Amino acid sequence: NYILSERERSQFILLMILSSDEQLSLYHFTSALNVSKNTVLRDIKYAQNIVHKYDLEIVYSRLNGYDLSGNEWNVRKLMIDILHSIFIIHHDEGYIHHLTDLSKYEIANCKQRLEEVENRLALKFSDERIKILPYVIAILLKRISKGKWITDSYHIDYEELSDTKEFEATEILIQNVERIPKVERLFITLQLLTANTLEANFLTKNELSHFIDALRASLDLF
Repeated sequence: NYILSERERSQFILLMILSSDEQLSLYHFTSALNVSKNTVLRDIKYAQNIVHKYDLEIVYSRLNGYDLSGNEWNVRKLMIDILHSIFIIHHDEGYIHHLTDLSKYEIANCKQRLEEVENRLALKFSDERIKILPYVIAILLKRISKGKWITDSYHIDYEELSDTKEFEATEILIQNVERIPKVERLFITLQLLTANTLEANFLTKNELSHFIDALRASLDLF
């Protein structure tokens, strides 16, 4: 019985655009959100204000339906920020499953592979991040498979990231994905590196006390 706010509806419209396998029309939005056409048009206008902050634009054509125009790097940042915001508000996955093309099988598969990544790297992702990561990875793989790739690789340091164990672990996540550019694999590596991980073999009392001492010394030096 929860009634979505204008901002929440706008975020879900954007998430639908980001994750859809089909061409989206106003009908898709009115049907999914159970609101009128005029309400959706106002929500799209609101969503335009959101995406402008990322130097993006919502565009429409009869051939391709609603889509986002702009730098793919910024599209990814928008997607991650929206997922983070939705999870903060709703604390569950029900709305996302209802309003996107992400199937429960896809998400379950991503969760299983992320567990394999944790095992390979001997670490645990933070509780907050592990909720969002399966959706981030699932949408990333959808966009990559549709040829919506990052083109400005200057954001990523190839040498530093390609030599990490996280880069090797991305093999688990990109199984069965054809023609994945190296820059996309590096982008997925970034998602693992920024996942606020906790070392699984690090949380003994003895090691933790040494870590605290080292942290204090580092702060003193700084």
